[in-house]
Amino acid sequence: MKRLSRTAIASLTLLLSGVSMALRAAEHSAVAEPLSSSQSIMQMLSGLAVVLALFIALAWLLKRFGRGQLHGGGTLFRTLGAMPVGTRERLLLIEIGGEQFVLAVTPGQISKIHHFEQPIALPEPGSDSDFATRLKSLIEQRRSAP
Repeated sequence: MKRLSRTAIASLTLLLSGVSMALRAAEHSAVAEPLSSSQSIMQMLSGLAVVLALFIALAWLLKRFGRGQLHGGGTLFRTLGAMPVGTRERLLLIEIGGEQFVLAVTPGQISKIHHFEQPIALPEPGSDSDFATRLKSLIEQRRSAP
């Protein structure tokens, strides 16, 4: 996948350099004649269209090949559940290497709240129990245990 994105970026770079060289050659070979205002506007709009098309193509390539590794493409960690506790704050239950952690996430900080010695058994997807209920019951169990 990484090799494919490098190949796509390299081919896009070659394409851009070829277009740039062709435009420079066309500028030098053209006789300098004054352009009418409609020709000048059309030239400007066609240049803008080329730049926008290249921008859209590059954005598509980055979306298709570049961001996969940043958003869960790897198997380093997994988000098992999330619960908002404020407008911009939330609790996350994550699993890293078989170990489970509860994290508090705010706009300016991420803090480890708890590390589970024994991984908690999560309900099957689609069952009635959710993360908030399970977390609440585990907290109550912890408080009642001596």
